[in-house]
Amino acid sequence: MELKTITLQTQSGNQDYVYNFGDIETVIGLPHRASVTEHYLMMVFNDRLTLMADARTRNNNDSAPLPDNNVVRRSRSQLKATLHSTMVWIPGNYFLVVRCDETGELCRFDFSLDECSTFHVTGSRDCERYGVEDMLSGKLFKFNSHALRLLLTRPSFGQFREWVIKRAQEDEFNEKRAELGKVQPMTPNRNMLVYSHGGVSRLGREAINAISDVVDMVEGDCATFIDRTCPNPYENLNSIFSERIRFGFDSLTESKNDYQIGMLFYNLWALNDGDGRLFMAKLDTCWPNKKYSVVFYGTRQEIDTLMEQNPSLRSHFLKHNCIEEEPPTAEELMQLFFIEADEAKLRFSPAAVDKVCRIIAEAGRSGITARWDVNDLHRYVHDTLQYNYSRHAVTDLQSGYGIKHSIEVIPEDIVSEAMLPHEVSIDGLFEELDALVGLDDIKRHIVTLANRVRFNSQRRQLGLPFEDSAVYHSVFTGNPGTGKTTVAKMMGKMLHTLGLLSKGDVIAVERSKMVGEYIGQTEQIMKRLLNEARGNVLFVDEAYTLYKADSDKDVGRIAIECLLTALSGKNPDMVVIFAGYKEKMDALFSMNDGLRGRFPYHFRFPDYNTDQLMQIAQLILAQGQYILTPDAEALLRQIISSEAQRHEEQFGNARWVDHLVSNGILPAMADRLMTAMHVYDKASYQTIQAIDVKQGRAKLESGTVMPSRTLIGFRA
Repeated sequence: MELKTITLQTQSGNQDYVYNFGDIETVIGLPHRASVTEHYLMMVFNDRLTLMADARTRNNNDSAPLPDNNVVRRSRSQLKATLHSTMVWIPGNYFLVVRCDETGELCRFDFSLDECSTFHVTGSRDCERYGVEDMLSGKLFKFNSHALRLLLTRPSFGQFREWVIKRAQEDEFNEKRAELGKVQPMTPNRNMLVYSHGGVSRLGREAINAISDVVDMVEGDCATFIDRTCPNPYENLNSIFSERIRFGFDSLTESKNDYQIGMLFYNLWALNDGDGRLFMAKLDTCWPNKKYSVVFYGTRQEIDTLMEQNPSLRSHFLKHNCIEEEPPTAEELMQLFFIEADEAKLRFSPAAVDKVCRIIAEAGRSGITARWDVNDLHRYVHDTLQYNYSRHAVTDLQSGYGIKHSIEVIPEDIVSEAMLPHEVSIDGLFEELDALVGLDDIKRHIVTLANRVRFNSQRRQLGLPFEDSAVYHSVFTGNPGTGKTTVAKMMGKMLHTLGLLSKGDVIAVERSKMVGEYIGQTEQIMKRLLNEARGNVLFVDEAYTLYKADSDKDVGRIAIECLLTALSGKNPDMVVIFAGYKEKMDALFSMNDGLRGRFPYHFRFPDYNTDQLMQIAQLILAQGQYILTPDAEALLRQIISSEAQRHEEQFGNARWVDHLVSNGILPAMADRLMTAMHVYDKASYQTIQAIDVKQGRAKLESGTVMPSRTLIGFRA
């Protein structure tokens, strides 16, 4: 075969854009006259084995007619085709595979795409039997299914495609062995471990279904197996395993076909307690069995924990059957972006396509997209981009333009600042931490903790031994309003930036959000809570209320037992912080020795002194552009000082100051100005008088103020 012409017909026409949608037009010369009985297939891949476009000759057996731009036409000794692509064309390397099943012809043509949307042929060759091109084109020729097409066209599934190629080669070899007559075919092990990137996804589950050689794949969400709120808590678990009966599992023992039933399990975190032992007991009743394959799909921490708790499992999973979802490259993020946009029914102008790709490409070169995933793209497309597009489209309609004028997303709809993930450097976070009022010792300890993470990361990059099982669960003790929640948020952001936490948010809970009212409810609440906390900081306020020494039946003990499972995990992608009064926290650890060893870091938050509390008050006022008169400032300092000395342990610190300013002083100022006559000047609405401070303090003492708002934290 000879590649005579190959051109890219871009959506943008003659406009010069680096990134385009478009179709390939190609002409292939044959060494013989093409017969009407010969069926040809053309496929274009990028260098990550992602299928960009394909076309084939029409077949009388086709259940549905092929569109014209997906048809290979025979013309004497030539093949002509227009290959329609739903993928964006990115400068780089590609290859075209041409296959004829009847003659066995199989050729590959390599070419590159430059920034002017021009193809340059770089080589051609006949392909080997059982090679990559043979396996990929053979699979698509025989099984042009939705699942297979999804696997071939979805970015970031490179390892999945490589696994399919290797398994297809093994199957071909097995068939040749069987043709010898007396040689029994080998029985392949198709049990798989699939490590997810950024959590379990719908696309990941579909990819697993596509690569599994089974008649049907039964999916099992481990988080739903046992529901202790139901009369029969094990109903869901029993139902999942009864699927094998529905598919006639017992009758398969006489079948010549291997692996006709498979089961995919995900949300494996739900198996890390006593429920996991019940699950394994059920699984043992039907597996391992050569007629039955099992796939575990989850994060590396989830799968490693499952294997550690069930050591016998490892022998059933071969190394080459372990697949890892790879984080997408910048080029793959471009493709994923437009897949998300297509699901949102958005169309793009050529200029908008080019702008999106340029933003992602630049972000990739800067390393900003290292922790970007499909969820980030989904949020941007469905939240921000749809809104921007709708706003400009409605404005156009109001201006008299027809609907066709606004059918596409335009460059102005795409704001790079909103599109890119917000990444903060560790030095920037150190500066943000240092700006907090007071807490000098706490700041030093947090910096040391972060430096420990950085230290281990550098040793790993240099190939030196490093701590890979260090945990950072912490205890924060101190009175209310001393900055515990604020510092927890800082820790979450730091550990996320350092790669220790996948998300870095703070999930704040207390006893009422962790325990249930009836038997079995606490376990279900804790399962949901721990799942929500994965990748984040779980901040348990007044944690000592979960343990009552004088009550063996208190359900708070169950919540602690569930927490112990999470606390004992290796690389848990979660940091748990217990917070509360020091004496009560010490009493908790003295009553439960199992907890003490799980928290290597203890931070004591001291009360703020008068100067620090005054600084906090001034920061609150400065945010609203308020100004204290000298008399008002002196009175406010006097009130803060006397209140701090009077209440001692029960004093609310920064929280009390925020309450005084927001719900005392400012309402008193509002009363004064609104009862005055004809006060319109700006200075009057900024200046706080001594009477406002005095009346504000009186409002707090009389209990006539509204509840305080949530305190966010104070920075100098």
